[in-house]
Amino acid sequence: MAKLISVAGAPGSGSTTVSIQLAMKCAEQGETVCIIFCDNRLPPKAYAMKNPKEDSLGKILAAQEITDRLLLNAMDAVSDDVGVLGYCAADHPYSYPEPTAASCQSFLKKASLLVTTLIVDIGSETQTKLSAAAFEQADAVIVCVDGSVKASSWKVRFHRPEKYITVLNDLGKNSALDADVCLPYSADLAQQNEEQAAFRLCRDKHYLSALRKLHKATDVKKKKLTLIR
Repeated sequence: MAKLISVAGAPGSGSTTVSIQLAMKCAEQGETVCIIFCDNRLPPKAYAMKNPKEDSLGKILAAQEITDRLLLNAMDAVSDDVGVLGYCAADHPYSYPEPTAASCQSFLKKASLLVTTLIVDIGSETQTKLSAAAFEQADAVIVCVDGSVKASSWKVRFHRPEKYITVLNDLGKNSALDADVCLPYSADLAQQNEEQAAFRLCRDKHYLSALRKLHKATDVKKKKLTLIR
C-alpha cells in the first residue's frame, strides 16, 4: 500500500506546484509516484501538461468497477516514475455524476497499489467525497495558504498544533510567519510554470534544500503538515 499525501489549499495558494515538485523529489529518491488532480473547475492537466490524455478522472469514478487496467490506461506518464490522473480541459463539475463515497475510497485504495507514493492534489475542493476519502486515508496532509485574510481562515480551519508541521511557501513575499520548513521563492520555478514545464524538479539549490526537508517530513506516518504561503 502506497504512502498517501494529500495537498489542499485556498485558490491560488500553490497546492498544485507543491504536489508536482514533491512528486518529482519522491521520484528522484527512487519512489514511483501517481499524482491525482481533483480540481474539475480548472483542471491542472489543462495547463500543467502538454497534450494530456482525454481520459478523465470523472469517468474513472463513475465506472461500475475500478480496475488496474482502467487506471493505467487513463494515466499520463510524465516520466518513468511519475504518472498523472485528473480531470480534462473540457470537464466541469456537472460533466459526470457525483461519485459515491465508496467509489472514491475504492479508487484511492486501487491507485495506492500501483505505486509507492500517491499524492492527491485536493486544492480548494475540500468538500467533495473524493477529498473526504483523501483526508481520511492520508498519511500526511499539506495545507497551502498565504498571508491574505482568506488564506488565514484556511490556517485556522485546518491547523491542529499537536499534529501539524508549519511550512512557509514564500513566492516572493515578505512574511513574518514562523515555520518549520520554508519553501523559498525560486525564479527557476516561476520560469517552469511560464514555459508549461512544471514536471521538472526545480534546480534552485535553496528551494531544493527546503524540498528535501519537506520530503523527509512526509515520511512520518500519520503526520499532518500545514503549508503556509
